[in-house]
Amino acid sequence: MRNIIITILMVAVTVGLPADILTLARARELALSSNPQLLGAYHNQEASRAGMWNSALSLGPKANFTGNYSQYDPKFQGQAENYKGYGITVTQPLFNGGAFWLGYRMSRSQAEIARANFTAQQLKTLVEVESKYFNVLESKNLLSIAGKDLQSAELNLQIAETRQANGTIPRAELLQMRSQKSAREATLIQRQSLYQVNILDLANYLQISPDFELEEPSPADIAPEIDYLNQIDTFLLSALEKELWQQVEQNNPQLKILSQTDKISQYNLWLARGKFLPSLNISYSRNWEKYDYEADYSESERLMLTASLPLFPLLDNLSGLAQASHRHRQVNYESKAARDGIELGLKSVVLNLLYTAKALEAAAISRDFARESYNLMQERYRNQLISSSELLDAEVALASSENQYISTFFNYLRMKSSLREISGELEEENLNAIIFELFQEVE
Repeated sequence: MRNIIITILMVAVTVGLPADILTLARARELALSSNPQLLGAYHNQEASRAGMWNSALSLGPKANFTGNYSQYDPKFQGQAENYKGYGITVTQPLFNGGAFWLGYRMSRSQAEIARANFTAQQLKTLVEVESKYFNVLESKNLLSIAGKDLQSAELNLQIAETRQANGTIPRAELLQMRSQKSAREATLIQRQSLYQVNILDLANYLQISPDFELEEPSPADIAPEIDYLNQIDTFLLSALEKELWQQVEQNNPQLKILSQTDKISQYNLWLARGKFLPSLNISYSRNWEKYDYEADYSESERLMLTASLPLFPLLDNLSGLAQASHRHRQVNYESKAARDGIELGLKSVVLNLLYTAKALEAAAISRDFARESYNLMQERYRNQLISSSELLDAEVALASSENQYISTFFNYLRMKSSLREISGELEEENLNAIIFELFQEVE
């Protein structure tokens, strides 16, 4: 068992090992360049853009060139000579109930939806890769804590064995120390397994080799924003939510999709109404034709203005209008519900972010207190002033506080990712700027 534990500790120690450093920025770049769903969303965006231009070009005139040739055959009557003819026809719709124009507007809205979907997939990809990146770092830190806990348990067991040999403690306390050491070994193996799984998960997501090391984020880097967040009162919370909501209204891709979906339902309603209106088209044609006995081509041209008014079936148009009207109202209600959900989601993320910031500060204090208490208890145990049970209680408290701090630290980083996703902001620095500027305005 000791050989296994030593092997695990050697794997956990990365100093001096030849491995590439994978920064968070580099992981984001790899995810954005290789994620299949994101690439699919990009091509969907380009296809929708091409469809928009196709609809725009349909608003213009259409021209056709025609030509025909008939060869004389004595078996057939009615034609004495070979015939040749060609012509050009240009058609321009003037009014058809708004179908062409509304079709273009709908394709434009669909292109906007595709672009918003692409942005949403970008944000989702960033959140996923950051979560996997933080999972690796969290499991690595928890593995390191488990290794230190095991070393401490081994040291305490050696002291207990010496004291039991001298007859100063009962055998029950020695067995208690051995049980604690075995539990620490099991925890170390479990966390090593979790660490390896998280590494493979991140490597598979980025489609790279798992032979890499991650750049550790420093708590000092987020200390200023933690201080700012911990100073937020009710007034500042309301101001922060207002500022962030403005950011959401401007950038959130889901709100953009809802807005364009509402426009499409409105266009469909107008299109259904337009089916009761007349259509108007203008066309111009010019033709040239001749028979072999003619010296030159004869020329003819024609300009036509065509109008049509739908008469039957009117019931189909009426049912289509009713359907479009109900669909438009349905989209309005669903958009309002979704908008309320996004606003509630923003409030929830902000409150969770503030809670996590406060919890991180409390966890740091608790960890420092537990560490000082354990050092004091360990010294007293060496001097035979306390029992092994009291030392183990202090050891459990220290391990729990260290684990809690690590988990809270990375949960805070994940909450920032969630806030960036709901705000629709691809750059983390822009969100930090909103918070800092808010405090500067208040001060």
